[in-house]
Amino acid sequence: MPSGASAKDIVNWFEKGWVNEVPVDSSYEMDNALQTYEKLSTNRATRKIFVKVK
Repeated sequence: MPSGASAKDIVNWFEKGWVNEVPVDSSYEMDNALQTYEKLSTNRATRKIFVKVK
C-alpha cells in the first residue's frame, strides 16, 4: 500500500515532467468489478486497468 510520502513523490514526478501520462488499457465502473477481474486474469492488458469508485 503506498504511503503518503510515496504519493507526494509521484506528484512531484508529474510536476517535474518525468512522468507525462499514465497509459490506460481500460477502465470499468465499480459495478463491473467482475469484468475488471476477468480482463486482468487474461494477462492481455497492455497497460493499467482502472476501476472507477464513486
